[in-house]
Amino acid sequence: MKKVDPIRNNEKIQGMKETLKKHNLRNYILFELGINFGLRISDLLQLKVKDVKNTYQITVKEKKTGKIKNFSMNKRIENQLNDYIVGMNDEEYLFKSRKGDNKPIGRVQAYRILRKAADKVGLKKIGTHTLRKTFGYWHYKKNKDVALLQKIFNHSSPSITLDYIGITQEEINKSTREFYIWSLFAGPVPEIASQRIKKYVDLPIEQKLLLYRASVIARNDSNQVYFFIRVFEYPLK
Repeated sequence: MKKVDPIRNNEKIQGMKETLKKHNLRNYILFELGINFGLRISDLLQLKVKDVKNTYQITVKEKKTGKIKNFSMNKRIENQLNDYIVGMNDEEYLFKSRKGDNKPIGRVQAYRILRKAADKVGLKKIGTHTLRKTFGYWHYKKNKDVALLQKIFNHSSPSITLDYIGITQEEINKSTREFYIWSLFAGPVPEIASQRIKKYVDLPIEQKLLLYRASVIARNDSNQVYFFIRVFEYPLK
């Protein structure tokens, strides 16, 4: 099973909304609820009109864990849902399939809907899990409360939650993107080493070298000492 990512770009999220809304209001509402509720796709697809009608408080029994989950809807989502369900019966599934008599669309169909829209806006590594991960990613970015998000997702540890929403990998990518060992030299002390230190300390600021570090390492063999000069480059903000 391929790992999918959250949608980290707000413009891409808006692009997905516009693309889905043009094609089918049902598909748009599925995306909106997915990225704002944080439910698994299996739980989203089981929602019926009666579950969201005349209330902002939703109760769901998770299909995977069997646990009861309660959460409140954002007012904007509540208004969109109220408009969407006009004329629908209480027992109708929110995301009703065109095939059969009152059956929800399946997980595969949901994936195809998202994948098609993602292709149009240029998103890769997208799947049904992307909805829940996107909720988690933006919830963490806004609140910085991994403990709360861990509880929402029923995860066993904060590290699992951060990895799940792609924060761990994002931080790794950022740290390696901004870290670069520009030069590494070694030589006997002290004359050669001092010359090399001066050479790199005198580099012009235009070359963006913002941090210099030199360290002396003693060697036991032959009583030689080596200077290692490390020049770290960070991009200017």
